[in-house]
Amino acid sequence: MIEEITSEVEEGVNLHEAMARHHAIPPMVPQMIAVGEQSGRLDEMMEKVADYYDLESDYTIRNLSTLIEPILLLVLGVMVGLIALAIFTPMWDMMSVMRGK
Repeated sequence: MIEEITSEVEEGVNLHEAMARHHAIPPMVPQMIAVGEQSGRLDEMMEKVADYYDLESDYTIRNLSTLIEPILLLVLGVMVGLIALAIFTPMWDMMSVMRGK
């Protein structure tokens, strides 16, 4: 995809037009790049796009960790319960054998 965009830009197509043709790129990116190309501040617009997606990825990671936390607690609780049963079951069996004598 990047090679295609690069070759289109080398042929004289605007960067935002070349990027808009690819569906993997969100529509907001070519729009902001178009504004940057028209205003002559492409570097600032690219920084704003990078900052936006940096914040968005941070929010996504926070939300994902919030969703995973209860599942991890449940798994750890089950593991601790199984270990406790593995320790106490032989002890209870020994106690029942000793009481039977």
